[in-house]
Amino acid sequence: MTTDKIQKIEEACVAISLQISLWGGRRKLNPEDLGSEAKLPPDKLASLGSKKICDPNELKIFNTIKTRAENLLKRVGIGNLFAKSCFVIPNCRIQEVIAELVTIRNDFNQARDQFLKNYDKRLEEWIVENDEWRSLIEGSLLSKEEVRNKIGFDFTAFAFGQTTIPELDNEFSKTVSGLNSRLFFEISVAAKDSFERSFEYRDSVTDKSLGPLRVIREKLKGFTICSVEAQPIVDDIDAVLSSIPQNGQPITGSPLFALRALLALLSAPTKALEYARKKLAGTSSFSDWREENGLPCIEPQQQQTTLIPIQPSQVKVEIKVKKRQKKAVPVQRQEQMLLPPLLF
Repeated sequence: MTTDKIQKIEEACVAISLQISLWGGRRKLNPEDLGSEAKLPPDKLASLGSKKICDPNELKIFNTIKTRAENLLKRVGIGNLFAKSCFVIPNCRIQEVIAELVTIRNDFNQARDQFLKNYDKRLEEWIVENDEWRSLIEGSLLSKEEVRNKIGFDFTAFAFGQTTIPELDNEFSKTVSGLNSRLFFEISVAAKDSFERSFEYRDSVTDKSLGPLRVIREKLKGFTICSVEAQPIVDDIDAVLSSIPQNGQPITGSPLFALRALLALLSAPTKALEYARKKLAGTSSFSDWREENGLPCIEPQQQQTTLIPIQPSQVKVEIKVKKRQKKAVPVQRQEQMLLPPLLF
């Protein structure tokens, strides 16, 4: 990656790292928990699992809140470049992201305080519910303070910058060189998911189905400073969305064909990057790409029938009507009628 591109990333992006610790309400199951008469295999062959010392349902809320934070950063940023819980975020969206993360952190801490407030009561209820194993649970309980230290939510934001250590700068360059590929890969995952959830096997969709595509558009827009290939895709998304009638009616026909073609393109990250570069060079357009991949811009026209009026006195016929059972269209043929090929 060139020094100019690295500098653009440094100036246009920051990184946010999540620090989330969850407690599963479990403790290690020891041989003595099973009694002296229990026959166990040797450690080299098998190991004991864990025991639940409180109701797991009481802890689900923390996983839910963790997912909220991760989904927020996935919608806006690029993950898994530096670490699993670290996301690259464009500067133009950092304020809204941090504001939302602060709200999520407050919700997490409130849920933790509520859980600890009822901790002793919930433990007793769990022991009564599993009274046969009372001794196994009571021998492994944790105090409120111990549990508090196992449950936490925080985040750290940090900027990029050159150092005076060439080895570190080289490693940074290697890492951020994959930013563009990672961006389009994450876009492809979102596009494929949107297609399968809202467009597959359907001959009409509603405006609600466009939500994921708008999220994709905003994510790409945030990285246009450091990814030249993002802007051509943003332009195509804007063009397709603007062609949809704003009348509240289901989306059908040519606009739906265009949406399917766009999701097919975005679902193939390598092809999407290749197309964006061709468009930047002036050698391709979205309509060209659709024609090349068998996704025409105009829906097939219905066959028109011309009616010739005649006078009843001119013709005298006897008509016998026999009902004929309509043949079912095979599922495979239906798919061909409704779906464009996804280019994975």
